[in-house]
Amino acid sequence: MNINDESSTDYFLNPGLQTPRINKRVRSEGEHSDDCETVIIPPEKISLVINNSNQQQQASTTQRNEYPPITIEFKSAHSKTDRKLIEELIKEWRIKNNKNIDIIGRFGYKNVLLVFPRNFSTLDDLLETGRWPDRIAGSNYVIKYPKILPATYSLIIHDFQSTWNEDETTKELQEKCVTLRKLTRLVTREGRPMNTVRTDFISTQAVKQLLNQGEIEINCTKLRIRPYFSPIKINKCRKCFKHPGYGDFPAYSLEYPTGSGDRNVRPEYDHFTSQCTSLQLCFRCGQHHPLKEGCSNEIKCVNCQQHHYSGHSSCPVVQQKRKQLSEQHQKPQKKHENVDQMIMAMSESINQQLSSFTSTITSQITEVSKKLNIFNDRIQNLEQQIDKSIMPAISELSKPV
Repeated sequence: MNINDESSTDYFLNPGLQTPRINKRVRSEGEHSDDCETVIIPPEKISLVINNSNQQQQASTTQRNEYPPITIEFKSAHSKTDRKLIEELIKEWRIKNNKNIDIIGRFGYKNVLLVFPRNFSTLDDLLETGRWPDRIAGSNYVIKYPKILPATYSLIIHDFQSTWNEDETTKELQEKCVTLRKLTRLVTREGRPMNTVRTDFISTQAVKQLLNQGEIEINCTKLRIRPYFSPIKINKCRKCFKHPGYGDFPAYSLEYPTGSGDRNVRPEYDHFTSQCTSLQLCFRCGQHHPLKEGCSNEIKCVNCQQHHYSGHSSCPVVQQKRKQLSEQHQKPQKKHENVDQMIMAMSESINQQLSSFTSTITSQITEVSKKLNIFNDRIQNLEQQIDKSIMPAISELSKPV
């Protein structure tokens, strides 16, 4: 087994982005889509339906893997499937460490094996090189760890002087903390170094321990630390290059399309690419023109009309949106406020579901009542016909000859 600390994201394809398998029932020729059948839901089964719908929503959210993959390249050819290799890895891991790991995996580019951890505990174990077995399914292999780990594996150190060298400090800190990976100095948008560094670890436990202490000692100086938050990504439509939630931004003295309504409330810009109804615009100039021959127009942002590409970090619209999202993440909330919000959200969801089921049951009862009325009318008509025709005939037959 060899360790390669290069990025495994070269072979990374998010399994949550793959096209799902089609699992639809084929409609017969004589079956029409507009036909419907009234189904009455018994009251005792309503809670079961609610639980099933909640479980389906939870299952759909857990299908996406939030953890980066670890790449395994085998040195020799093999004929085993990805499922069999994952089974062998779990087996060998249990033998060596007397512990199970929760992973899934599949083949990636050039048939390398992508191992996806399913929780932070497993990711911590996989990042420890000494825990890996010597061979997997009898084959030697090379491990490639991802360069970028989740934000919980990093923290921020303040007051890190510009004269301090990050590499030298990394080696000094690694003597005290073996799970330390590296220090990266942060820079401003203009490229000016800051007195702040991001410190990456290969263990969440080490990060939690330091955050509980609230400080770290470097060069006999105790420096403040705080949690690290990943840069907020601002999405944009790939057709009109507007940003979702763009209507919440200040005006910035921009020129908006005619008929956009209120300048500060523009719901038509709050959309994604799949929902966009506008024409395809040029990413360079923000105009609609044929794109096959390229574009030689002046670079202009469609959001602020300044001379940069749409979505650039220097765009005031992007900066304002990022600031708003950052304030939302950093806004302190008390525990009882979170509990109240959860209770309110749950109660609203339950009320909506009960209202929906109530309306459904009411409509079903109405349909049943209509059918019962029709049935009673038919019985009354049948009784009248019996009284008019059959009963006189019976009375005539019963007379003596």
